[in-house]
Amino acid sequence: MIRLRRAAPLVLLALSLGLAACGHRRPRTRYVEGPAAVVAAPASPTRVLNATGVGRALTRVTSDPIDELMPAISPAGDVVLFETRVYSGGQMTQQTIVGVEPEAGALRTMYTSATAKSATPTWMPDGSAIVFTSDSSGRPSLVKSMAAQPNAALTVITGGDAAPFPKRPSVSPDGRKVAFQAELRGRSQIMVAGIDGTRVTMLGEGQRPAWSPDGRRLAFSRKVNDNAQIFLVNADSGTNLVQVTNDLADNDNPAWSPNGRLLLFNSNRGWDHAGGVRDAVWNIFAVKPDGTGLLQLTDGDSDSGAPCWGRDGWIYFHSNQAGGYDIWRMHPVGELESMGAPATRR
Repeated sequence: MIRLRRAAPLVLLALSLGLAACGHRRPRTRYVEGPAAVVAAPASPTRVLNATGVGRALTRVTSDPIDELMPAISPAGDVVLFETRVYSGGQMTQQTIVGVEPEAGALRTMYTSATAKSATPTWMPDGSAIVFTSDSSGRPSLVKSMAAQPNAALTVITGGDAAPFPKRPSVSPDGRKVAFQAELRGRSQIMVAGIDGTRVTMLGEGQRPAWSPDGRRLAFSRKVNDNAQIFLVNADSGTNLVQVTNDLADNDNPAWSPNGRLLLFNSNRGWDHAGGVRDAVWNIFAVKPDGTGLLQLTDGDSDSGAPCWGRDGWIYFHSNQAGGYDIWRMHPVGELESMGAPATRR
């Protein structure tokens, strides 16, 4: 079991925004993404989110009154993509991919049509295109855009019988392969295919794969007894399976630091000691691939998940601090920055 070395919170941020106009307030969802900078607190506080001592400049990037999740920062650091979700009558009726400029959340652009459900975007390593899931062809498929532009033409990578209900793509650093999850015989499986859809390979049970920067391993989550845990596996052969986390909590949505020395993930670890019930709140953590050196990045009663550590040095994630889910970011400092971050452009 890994030992937690929790960085002490320096400033507790009471940040919020009343979303009365949203009209579809939902219960907390399981994601299943130096001093903290003080952000001006809007009226009607709802939840608390703060950066611990290993992060600074905690900033809310988006604030649209719909759910915004699963951030993916471009290799150049100039566009952060994410999926939006619109609900009606308790059902998700619209799912689109949107991009904004990360510094101020400006230049909001829809990359996919509202007539199809599109989700979980990721970038080609050179920033020339994006890969995501879409039902624009009539059935859920893994697709690649022909350009990194709004409403660009799409090519289908895989879907249908070969890989039913594909989700959560991750492109290899050389751009030749894509890892993703698919549903086979009622179970989520880790799959790898050529970026052209050839050579589809099943590596084993799991979900939410993330390709390591050196191209050798995949991080992913898999249920062990009643909890999701983080694993590593050889990306080519499915061998050398290593379990990274091993505790009484759910650990999910792994993502690599740019240099491959750390793994980010979200976890609901924590206990209500008075009632003996597990704390349902999700926070962002970092750990070495060997399972040591655990650090906590966020704290409070907000749910935060789907972290993404960009080449720009910033860590992006989604959080429901303001009621619905928005995209946030923070900059690592101290031990976290020295271990995981590349040289940054500031």
